[in-house]
Amino acid sequence: MKRSSILGLIVIAIAISVIIAVMSKSSSYSTFNDAKKSESELNVVGFLDKQKELYYDAAKDANYFSFFVKDNIGKECFYWNKAAGF
Repeated sequence: MKRSSILGLIVIAIAISVIIAVMSKSSSYSTFNDAKKSESELNVVGFLDKQKELYYDAAKDANYFSFFVKDNIGKECFYWNKAAGF
């Protein structure tokens, strides 16, 4: 075989390996109800509820930020981010 053929087969093998690795680590999308029931890690598709308040006060605690999110079926969830260990 020519060197270019061998190199082409190696590139194809690497591409197939990368695709399989990405596909095996992909998770499913769900709602908040499904996420509460599941023990595995899930991605919840949602959008920011602009009718509710966003809370961030840098003078009080710069590591705290909270807001409300609604999933695709309209269920609301309160989210907060508090950096730990700082």
